Amino acid sequence: MRYLIYECDEETIPLEKEIDFIRNYIEIEQLRFGDRLDLRFETPADLSGHTVAPLLLLPFIENAFKHSLLRETEKARIHIGIHFQQENLCMKVSNSYHPEEQDDKLPGIGLANVRKRLELSYPGQYQLDIHPRHDVFEVNLKLSLHAKDPLRNSR
Repeated sequence: MRYLIYECDEETIPLEKEIDFIRNYIEIEQLRFGDRLDLRFETPADLSGHTVAPLLLLPFIENAFKHSLLRETEKARIHIGIHFQQENLCMKVSNSYHPEEQDDKLPGIGLANVRKRLELSYPGQYQLDIHPRHDVFEVNLKLSLHAKDPLRNSR
């Protein structure tokens, strides 16, 4: 809660703090779903020196948990990979997906809101690809970190 209340009111925050928050969220979800979850979460060892708009990555991860664990009898798969590619932050989130169980649900506002936030915070400096397939839902985000990083912009 401290992170949400006191630290997310800035335009950008250290990437380390954002990843720590995500890691804590994932730990809670792991407790909730136990052995029904096949989870992989990979991040670079050194995240220092980069900033990102707060709570920008989390909606993709929340959606992965929300939509992959619909069937009680199956094991859900969620794989999250975050890495750097030159001056870009790249995140890939893939999760098990059951499109036949999604059709009767109203579309959520999460992805629409995060697209708006991306456009406001990183106009023309991101690439977002979303691919629902037969049994896997995949999100790929490529974000130019130097666009919002005041330390890098002052050079």
